[in-house]
Amino acid sequence: AGFYRGLSAVGIFCGPAYALYFGTYKGVAELLEQACGGPSGTPEYLYFLGGLSAELVSNFIYIPYDVTKQRLQCAPLDDRERAPALMARILREEGVRGLYRGALVTLVTYVPFSGIYFATYETFKRALLGYEHALPGGHAAAAEGSSSLVRVDEAQARERESRRAAACFVSAIGAGAIGAATTQPIDVIKTRIQVGREGMERSKHVPSMTATLVETYKAHGYRVFFRGTLARVLGTAPGCGVSMMLFEAAMPRLAFLGGGKTRRSTVAY
Repeated sequence: AGFYRGLSAVGIFCGPAYALYFGTYKGVAELLEQACGGPSGTPEYLYFLGGLSAELVSNFIYIPYDVTKQRLQCAPLDDRERAPALMARILREEGVRGLYRGALVTLVTYVPFSGIYFATYETFKRALLGYEHALPGGHAAAAEGSSSLVRVDEAQARERESRRAAACFVSAIGAGAIGAATTQPIDVIKTRIQVGREGMERSKHVPSMTATLVETYKAHGYRVFFRGTLARVLGTAPGCGVSMMLFEAAMPRLAFLGGGKTRRSTVAY
């Protein structure tokens, strides 16, 4: 059960947080593509702005989730407190600020992560699939609007979609690994701020990033900032792969249910 501590917080926060996250990214990415004259004219590095925007918006929900999860995971093994009870106690003892403990350092950690992640993801995906194949429906989507449409049988269509799903999965895993490894040092500082000092009663005063960095370095040296990098990569990358594969597969169906067409985009499919 110890490996699944904090799971109750996931059920409460993840749905709304990720809806904001992916919805914001898709909207900003399409605006960027529109400003650049279409996906083909949009440099991959501009998708950094989409990731940055997605993180800024979703952290309104994500930070209380992260604080609650970290507290549950760092609590003694015999502590059976669940996420709702913990949140109520944090509000009672620390106020709303307690749920946003370490908000600045969380933004400093995850805003660059999401920017790096989405820019790298789009780069990998285009490299694996090519531009036209990265569009919804592959060749058929690229040919839409022309005098003749490319017709493919169901077997070819399934094979194409399988290749796209695999490419999205692999691209997201690679991008997630790079983003996680790059931002690991600041994540160490974030975690120490959110859970409080080890073996000491938590104070309502939240230490600054600079103070935490200096104190941690003096106590443990520079290597502590890379402690847990492999675990973070292994914990982050597979989730990125699964979430992006599902997101890319779901968006055309959601657009169909909405009764309209979305703008042509490489990021929503």
